[in-house]
Amino acid sequence: MKRIKTVCKLLVAFVLASIIVVVVLVYLWLRNAGYWVDPMKEQVCSKLAASYSDRPKGEIVFYGASNFRMWETMEDDMQPYTVQNHGIGGATDEELMQYADVLLYPFEPSIVFIQTGSNDNVAGLSADQIMKNKDKMYTEFHSKLPDATFVVMSGLPLPGRAEYWDSIREVNSYLEQYCRERDYMEFVDATDEMLQADGNFRKELFIYDGIHLNEEGHDVWTAVIKEKLTELDKK
Repeated sequence: MKRIKTVCKLLVAFVLASIIVVVVLVYLWLRNAGYWVDPMKEQVCSKLAASYSDRPKGEIVFYGASNFRMWETMEDDMQPYTVQNHGIGGATDEELMQYADVLLYPFEPSIVFIQTGSNDNVAGLSADQIMKNKDKMYTEFHSKLPDATFVVMSGLPLPGRAEYWDSIREVNSYLEQYCRERDYMEFVDATDEMLQADGNFRKELFIYDGIHLNEEGHDVWTAVIKEKLTELDKK
């Protein structure tokens, strides 16, 4: 009798574990396919958009993932340029497309800095899938904002996600060529500044997780971004 009870408990545990696995896989598929909208993230986006509702259209918008969102001093660091920080924590390219109706298009920015990195890798996408998504995203953005200049930030060499660096570098090479072929796009490559001379990661530029930039890392980004803005001013 005890043996039967033990077997039953194991079967129940197996069934529950299988259900959890299936639910997680379905969620990941829906999210990667662009069908899943996170209600919490949707609420965060709405509040973020509302915080900039009184700002004039045509400003510079930074639109991307958590390395933008966590850059709390961005607006001060970018002076004398007036910018808006529309970063979304944990955003993938699919999510940037989903929330663009709230966080990007209504503001009619003159320049859009776009930053996404390893979140798509973490979601299980290959470099080829990521490149395909980026082409879809930039094509959609340009169709909605035909007068805007889009500045693409290179994916960062992240000490905390070192396993994705080869994929990120491949995507960076693709993006550099992609931007070069389009007169409404620019590319900012901060790779050299973010790596040591021997190619190793500069861990001192990141907080404890090795994923998000610290103040020193923001200083590096500020320099390369302002260099690009000065270049655009001359055009």
